[in-house]
Amino acid sequence: MVNRNITVIGHDNRTATVYSLLLKDGYNIAAVTCREELQNACLTDIIILPIPYKDASGKIKGTDLFLSDISAKLSDTNIIILGRADNTFIDLASRMGFEYIDINEDKRFKILNAIPTAEAAVSIAMENTERTMWGRNALVCGYGCIAKHLVRLLKGFGCNVTVAARKESDLYEAELLGCATVNIERVAEKVPWQDVIFNTCPALVLDKNALGKVKKQCMIIDLASRPGGCDFDFARQNGINAKLYLSLPDVYAPKSSGENMYKIISSIIAEHA
Repeated sequence: MVNRNITVIGHDNRTATVYSLLLKDGYNIAAVTCREELQNACLTDIIILPIPYKDASGKIKGTDLFLSDISAKLSDTNIIILGRADNTFIDLASRMGFEYIDINEDKRFKILNAIPTAEAAVSIAMENTERTMWGRNALVCGYGCIAKHLVRLLKGFGCNVTVAARKESDLYEAELLGCATVNIERVAEKVPWQDVIFNTCPALVLDKNALGKVKKQCMIIDLASRPGGCDFDFARQNGINAKLYLSLPDVYAPKSSGENMYKIISSIIAEHA
């Protein structure tokens, strides 16, 4: 039988949608967004944290709480669903013995989450140029779920797309879609002709060497998890338009993204019944 009692710790636009859908589906939800609510809460076995679970300050997203604040109330009976479990969280889970599911590692979620992320990235590119996307040169670094959907959108807009990836199989697949390709180790060779660069690699691929070849009008949209894959210090010092964009689904399409998130969370809950 599915556990109908859930504690939701933290808040963002997607979580709000998940919260309302869980209630509609008959779940009993306890919400925790501050210390007072945490003190009065009796945490249920199933706990949902945001995606990613913490913000840039290290607090659980949408709260004034750190992970250490809730750890005293956790036990080995908990199942925690979250996004981007870092070493701090993994160490806590190991010490306390509770189970956790990092939704960002779920293939189903990666596929669904790629859609609003890619659409938002193209929208950002369109909002920051006086030209159409048609005929523009676009470089996509990486070839995971987000990059693949991004390539389809860019090709649909009539962009000249280059894909930089490490696996030969990814490069072959991109070529079949009509893209130019380059091994990620040689990405700097393709940088000088790009109007917009999208990075999806969570590793430094746009280093000083590559950025030094970027033309003045080029925009760099980094979609990787923090700290991204671009040398932002070098970019700032040299007047390069580069920015890290996090949690785009929550900002640009919170309703659809929340519904997608709910699909996966409800499946995970059923799988662990």
